[in-house]
Amino acid sequence: MAQPKLAVYDTSKGFSSFVKHYFAKEISIEVCTSKKKFSLAWFNDFHYCFFVVNDVEDLFNLMKVAPLQNNLVVGSTHSILEMKIKSIQDSNFTIIDLSLNKNDLLQYMTAYLKRNQLIE
Repeated sequence: MAQPKLAVYDTSKGFSSFVKHYFAKEISIEVCTSKKKFSLAWFNDFHYCFFVVNDVEDLFNLMKVAPLQNNLVVGSTHSILEMKIKSIQDSNFTIIDLSLNKNDLLQYMTAYLKRNQLIE
């Protein structure tokens, strides 16, 4: 069976490094850390995606991706952007609290990946 793939969009690179550090041995992870390399076509190769909104441009990119992704987990460390994320109409994504401490964030992500059978 092919190893499942997970996309991580994170232009600040901190969250994507965290995800790769803890989960790269169990799941294939591909990251997009550049706004210049952002492409809707790239997201079509993935069934699951973590998307970090760091600024307004990332928010606009999220608005483009949200209709394409069924299993999208979105978060931001900025409360104003988090409110904007919640206001996106017709959004069918999960919101992750990126202000959680490292252990709680790791527990949340592990549970999410197990629930979706991406890791054992």
